[in-house]
Amino acid sequence: MRQTYFVAMAVLVVALGAAACGKKTPPVARPVPPPVTTAGGTPAPNRPPAPPDTQAPAVPSGLTATAGELRVSLAWTANSEPDLAGYIVIRAIEPATELTPVTLTPIQDTNFRDTVPTGSRATYAVLAVDKAGNHSAPSNQIAETAR
Repeated sequence: MRQTYFVAMAVLVVALGAAACGKKTPPVARPVPPPVTTAGGTPAPNRPPAPPDTQAPAVPSGLTATAGELRVSLAWTANSEPDLAGYIVIRAIEPATELTPVTLTPIQDTNFRDTVPTGSRATYAVLAVDKAGNHSAPSNQIAETAR
């Protein structure tokens, strides 16, 4: 940035000096960006940008829950979308009924271990999220009580 500032100042000084002497300002050389090429080095064809991805991933399937001491372990079947970013686990612990995110960002694994107080009944579902931020509908809900 500092170098750009000095170059700009030098051009300005030359231009002002030339103007004071009645001379025309010399043209300023501007860098030309390199042409866009393909991986093979040939010029890339001009194509319109791809439309935005608005397609939600498939709903995760096969959600299971296993209770343990102070925990509930979840597992589900992996989605096959190539642009899958991961999964968001949502949960409600009774008496609550509204499922809210347990994982704030998508997780890559198809299993999750949640810490739950002994005797608490928790209901879970999983959402798939793609790289464009599209969310699937929730998976089947499953409830389990931690031991």
